[in-house]
Amino acid sequence: MRKKIFISAVFFLALSALIASQPVSAITIDELKAQIAALQAQIAQLTQQLSQIQGDTTAWCYTFNVNLGIGSGGGEVNALHSILSKEVIAGDFGWAGDNFDEDTASYVVALQEKYASEILKPYGLAHGTGYVGKSTRAKLNKLYGCGNNKVCAMDAKQCSDGSYVSRTGPNCEFAQCPITACVKEGETYSSSNKLVCCNSFAGVLDASVREDSQCIFKSGSAYQGSIYVCTNCGNGVCGNGENQCNCPQDCKKKSMTVIYPNGGETLYFGNTYTIKWTSWGVEKAVVYLWFSDGGTCLLGSVPASQGSYTFKPEENKGCPNLAKGLTSGQYKAYIVTEDADLGVGGAGAQDSSDNYFSITASTATTQ
Repeated sequence: MRKKIFISAVFFLALSALIASQPVSAITIDELKAQIAALQAQIAQLTQQLSQIQGDTTAWCYTFNVNLGIGSGGGEVNALHSILSKEVIAGDFGWAGDNFDEDTASYVVALQEKYASEILKPYGLAHGTGYVGKSTRAKLNKLYGCGNNKVCAMDAKQCSDGSYVSRTGPNCEFAQCPITACVKEGETYSSSNKLVCCNSFAGVLDASVREDSQCIFKSGSAYQGSIYVCTNCGNGVCGNGENQCNCPQDCKKKSMTVIYPNGGETLYFGNTYTIKWTSWGVEKAVVYLWFSDGGTCLLGSVPASQGSYTFKPEENKGCPNLAKGLTSGQYKAYIVTEDADLGVGGAGAQDSSDNYFSITASTATTQ
């Protein structure tokens, strides 16, 4: 009872001082309401401080009566910051004072999405607006309205980041642990940042693949530590930020293997043959015939995934890439991969027949 008398006296004296300091004609109703709201917020803070001194475990409360948005100020915003500190960031919001700015709006969005079923869903919204309107005020008052006071146990829960949160709200549930910024798929972070990946993705060492297929792992300064990239490694798809170095289970090494002709066969001019191969992780296959003297005759290019290229060797027909024609002799099939960014041979995967095969003048069936 003594506490209530004390708080009432503070309110009466402060309000009297405010009104007495200005002529009645100089203050509007809205200004008076704003001053009353500011006093109510100060009283709420004094009540909380007094409760701590006296060992009172009654939950802190505040009833919101006006809508709030960017540019709002006063006691209502101050009280809102106190709740955001409990519900969203679990930290000190004192730096924000009684000004509703863009930071406040972003945390209001987090609060709205936390209680989306009550605040957003009735309006068909999937994401928060950052504006404290009717439904948001209703939820705030349900949680912290002064008609909902309840004595909560004074225990605490430790969060994953090492901080602690206490019980709060009408049901004395533990406040939400701090929400830290998360890193999106394909984006990097350093080990010193203590960030987490969004959507339960995992961080793997950020790496790149050289043209010779060697791995280069990136590292930051001594202060930053190792550099990681957030990926969905392990889902069977070589996704954003993944490669054969940091996620080999999803990103196999780029490869090309000639299957036919692979050495020892005899091909005949005028007949049609199909050069065959298997590949992985490459875009285009550029097909050549490799002369025994080391020259290469370009046949053409197709998507590597096609796995085959049909051609008809013709005697003395010239090659488009060099002043030389096909004659009876020894050859190999030579396939070089082409990458959109690195060009021919830049994908680091190529192969040729294991041994020479013959092309000669005769008659044979199509292979």
